[in-house]
Amino acid sequence: MTFEPTINQRIEIGGNTYRFAEHPGASWMAYQQEGRRAEVWQLVGEDNSKYALKVFFPKFRDASMVSVAEKLEPYAALPGLEACKRTVLTSFHHLELIQKHADLVYAVLMPWLDGYTWMEQMSGEEMAAENSLALGRSFARMMTALEVKRLAHCDLSGPNVIIRPGEQPGLVDLEEMYGPDFLKPDILSAGSPGYAHQTARHGLWSKEADRFAGAVMLAEMLCWCDPAVRKASWDESYFDPNEMQKENNRVEILRTALKTLYGDRVLRLFNRAWNSDSLRDCPTFGEWTAALPEKVREFDEEEKEPGHPGGGPDIPDPPEPPPENEPDEDKLPARPCPDCGKEIPEGQNVCPYCEGMGQPDNPRRKSWAIWLGVGSISVILLIMFLISLIADKSLAEPTVTFSSTKATILVIDQSMTVTPQNPPQPTSTAMDDSLTILDGHTSGIDNVIWSPDGKKVVSISDQENAIIWDVINGEQLYSIDGPVKSVAWSPSGDQLAIGTVGESSLLLWNDGCRDNCLRSLEEYNDWVIDISWSPDGRYLACASKYATITIWDVQKEEIIRTLTGHTHPVGYTGWSPDGSQITSLAGEGIVITWNVENGHQIQSFRPIINNIIWSPDGQKFSGESDDSVVIWDGVTGERIITLLSSENIGYLVSWSPDGSKIANSSEENIIIWDIVSGEQTHSLDGFSGWANILSWSPDGSKIAAGGNYLGVVTIWDIEKEIEQMSISLEGEYNDWRNELYLLWSPDGRRLAYLWRGINSGEIRDMESGEVLHILNEEYKGALTGGAWSPDGSMFSGWGEDGAVIIWEFAEHQ
Repeated sequence: MTFEPTINQRIEIGGNTYRFAEHPGASWMAYQQEGRRAEVWQLVGEDNSKYALKVFFPKFRDASMVSVAEKLEPYAALPGLEACKRTVLTSFHHLELIQKHADLVYAVLMPWLDGYTWMEQMSGEEMAAENSLALGRSFARMMTALEVKRLAHCDLSGPNVIIRPGEQPGLVDLEEMYGPDFLKPDILSAGSPGYAHQTARHGLWSKEADRFAGAVMLAEMLCWCDPAVRKASWDESYFDPNEMQKENNRVEILRTALKTLYGDRVLRLFNRAWNSDSLRDCPTFGEWTAALPEKVREFDEEEKEPGHPGGGPDIPDPPEPPPENEPDEDKLPARPCPDCGKEIPEGQNVCPYCEGMGQPDNPRRKSWAIWLGVGSISVILLIMFLISLIADKSLAEPTVTFSSTKATILVIDQSMTVTPQNPPQPTSTAMDDSLTILDGHTSGIDNVIWSPDGKKVVSISDQENAIIWDVINGEQLYSIDGPVKSVAWSPSGDQLAIGTVGESSLLLWNDGCRDNCLRSLEEYNDWVIDISWSPDGRYLACASKYATITIWDVQKEEIIRTLTGHTHPVGYTGWSPDGSQITSLAGEGIVITWNVENGHQIQSFRPIINNIIWSPDGQKFSGESDDSVVIWDGVTGERIITLLSSENIGYLVSWSPDGSKIANSSEENIIIWDIVSGEQTHSLDGFSGWANILSWSPDGSKIAAGGNYLGVVTIWDIEKEIEQMSISLEGEYNDWRNELYLLWSPDGRRLAYLWRGINSGEIRDMESGEVLHILNEEYKGALTGGAWSPDGSMFSGWGEDGAVIIWEFAEHQ
């Protein structure tokens, strides 16, 4: 970075003049702090108010800062969020300044928060007990205010929390905050070392994102007055990043301090967070605010225990740290068990009383304290009774229960990132017919795509990874770390192209190889949005966030052409049947047709329509304009025909499989159009309400329609113009977020319909009308999508729990 201002140098922004402040510890240089993504310079305004000028390093400069600032500004009045009031420097509004200082493009001007970071406090002086509590209460109230507004910082850590004595703490580094309708960052935060939950590696982007890091930081603040806690502190955070959510000496010292100073109620909240499987399991900041006492060692009535008339538990002396000349960090002191209250002997990791009740050495054990007061005979009888119940339940309710179906449960090692060619064999349990569950993701799946031969699938979790599966054997073939943005199988199915983010963002996986199955096309360091193979499988077209299309020769692993002409991210590419042309559509709404051989533009135009839908062959597209449907030639850019309707035309268009017709929904019926003649060929009446999904059968003889608010799926025979079948689904269908899927098998014999958000769906035989599978009964998780194998012999569903479910049909087994 070449931007190096000097002390008192003037800079004008938005008509106001600022000067660069002197560094308080180095009078010869301007005051600047350097972070992971930017340098922050202190400015002083004409009224002596302090401001921060955040200048991003080149790889982090992004136009999205403008929209981020617009989303943050309404929250600047919340406690601790003064930095939400900001100005982003752009070439449009600050051209002269950026021409002079190019590094300032997308820099951010905002108020300076006076104070020191929590990380600096942990490296500095001790705190009095009342100050620790006051800081913790203030921090909890600030975070509760964010929580009420459904906001989350998404990277709470020592450097991002500003301590202002006598005032509310403040938050900085707000560019990746989560909030209602906020722009999702391209790359999500994985949390900071010493504060990251075990699931944070998949990306933090939810209203619960701060709960775990906030719990850890609250515990640090509340206990920083304790000498044993300060002595045990690791470095920039209290915990060593490698010991997060594990039982260790530091967490026991912290637990002892929490119990001693604030009682069991606060300790229980910390244990909930430390032992949590997900961020949602962690306590809310509202719970923390309610639990913190007014004074240290002042507890609620519920904290009083028998035999302690003064209220609250006994306050044991903090454990003595090992002598400095004989360090023994691994030896744990004697301490009260956080679950049963009994003393854990010195040097032992788990409570012998809890462990004696059959509980594993696991922080997620439940408290058995109440049972310890029962006589030994009662305990034995109780355990025998529970065992009998478990045995009965295991007989009556097996792990997966289906009517005339079989489940093969495949448990894959979820810790692997890129799986070797000979992965650990998954365990399997055979049931009775046709169900396989592939379990390898730890977060929700966005899509599952079948290979052309129907023997493999790739499952994609955008912010986590992509996994390639052998469906026949149920084996995990490969796992690629995310975020994965796009994948595409080659026409032959022996290669898979994977588009990711950053360096080496285009990968190729080769089926059947023994070594080096995953290759990186090293020259490509872009953000891949869309990938498409040429019909002959020789070339790959990669559409990028940065408005370019790159053509790769796959065999030679080299770029043969880079197509430039768009000004916004390119979201779609499609090849002509002979592979000589590519059509692309980008965010600015311009459609360009390219000559692949020389890279020249054949045609460029901006269709003034909404809801562009491409035909199956990728050569035409439709869109809505006023009260009409317009069909365009995607190659020449010519308007083919405008279809007008005297009836109330709808906003949903679906192409027939052969591309000769389109279906359009209205409020009362479904209209079929011939795109050559422009005539209405059929009107399918009797449909009550707007359809938001239309699905043609593969041979084009039938069409299925459904709507989010209708709770019904209707199937018509198009030629006869009669309703063949009407299917009512159970559930509350009054929420637009409950997305409906209607999926015909490739041979048209079966229809799968599932309702995302309601967890309802079936697979039905369309000749007999028989229900073949009730999806939500056979698989208990919430399904969010589905797809048929190319030959229709299998159906894949996927869910919020990260599982891929494969249904196989008997005649194909």
